[in-house]
Amino acid sequence: MDDPAEALKGLRDSLRSAIGDADEYTFQLSSVLDVIGLGPMSAPSSGNDRTIQRFLPSVQQGLLSTIPTFLPALDQRGRKLLDSFFCPTPSASTAPLARQVALAAYLTLTAALAPAPPTPLPMEAREFVLDTLASLAQAYSIDALYWATHGRDPTPLLWEDGVRVSTSLPSKVANAVGRWKEGGWAGDVPAVLVPRAYFDNYVRRLEGLLYEVSQNSLDLASLREVLEKLGRLGLFSIAPATEIDTPTPSFFPAFLPSALEHLHPPPGSPLPPYPDSFFPDLLLPLSDANLKAFVAGLLVHLASRISPPFTTPMAADRPIESVKRAALVMNQIIGKPDTGSDAWRAVVDALLSKSVSAEGTMDVMRRIAAAWAGSGSTAAKHAFLDAILEAWCDPKHIKYASYAAQYSEFFPSHLD
Repeated sequence: MDDPAEALKGLRDSLRSAIGDADEYTFQLSSVLDVIGLGPMSAPSSGNDRTIQRFLPSVQQGLLSTIPTFLPALDQRGRKLLDSFFCPTPSASTAPLARQVALAAYLTLTAALAPAPPTPLPMEAREFVLDTLASLAQAYSIDALYWATHGRDPTPLLWEDGVRVSTSLPSKVANAVGRWKEGGWAGDVPAVLVPRAYFDNYVRRLEGLLYEVSQNSLDLASLREVLEKLGRLGLFSIAPATEIDTPTPSFFPAFLPSALEHLHPPPGSPLPPYPDSFFPDLLLPLSDANLKAFVAGLLVHLASRISPPFTTPMAADRPIESVKRAALVMNQIIGKPDTGSDAWRAVVDALLSKSVSAEGTMDVMRRIAAAWAGSGSTAAKHAFLDAILEAWCDPKHIKYASYAAQYSEFFPSHLD
């Protein structure tokens, strides 16, 4: 049987009926993998994307139902064959097909985590599902899902599904494990699926994808969709980047190191930098709330990389190099300070935000913002200062700023 669709349908039907023993089970798995192009000895196959999308999910559901019977009996080779239907070993020759399999697996396995899945998940399959999702998160993150849906035959609806399941995976896993534990299950969430670890890896892979796309002049709307989702999840947090032990996921600690390296490749590097307009084109169309959160988070995390306090006042003829570099990064990521632009308003809002309580961090933020505004036209500089002064002179701002100062001075010494 050399037709991939027929091979997958045949395996699906066999799984629904009865397979005699583990040897027959592994033989059927191996035969189908050879036909679809994922077997150890099979030639790479192309053009099977639609076949995988149509028939593989039902095969994966059937395989989950057989795990209580056959998983304990599988040797190392048999386990690898089973894994290949969910998370194939990454390989350059089979990458396009493997990404399709991984995308289908994300959808199948996350559906199995639901309180009442369409196909009930056997208790014995829970650990397999979690281990496989952990492997998928490491081997096939958002970059793999992007290329699975933006290849020769783009599938925007599947991309939306991929973004949805990949960004919600940690919460779905945590909810499922919580329910299972209430029923006496003794397992736990894999370390790589804990929110902080998961999103650190996710954001690093996303930055690599952004860089790859930036060098190929591809459409940015799909990538913006991921950022919008991460923003709604609260990842554009202004929590300081130095808080490495916090379990709360945050976008910038994972994003900035590699993004800065790609913005400013080291001398002699063969890699080109991000194109000048890439990040402004990507970020400025974000929703108003997400753009403001992104800019505020960016300012805080850039400020956290600079050590206050400063012993000298700001002076035009004595720029602080670290602040100057941070302002350059602001220019490259959100663009120039054009009066009234979305970026301009977002920076003003960040400076007026009450969310940053550390005065040292706020001091550095002000210096970075002033240096960024200073890189614009004279009119932009004056308008920027006018906007800040107008807000600071507002009676309500003065009143509540005074209360905030009294609060920060009084309570730390009176709470013991």
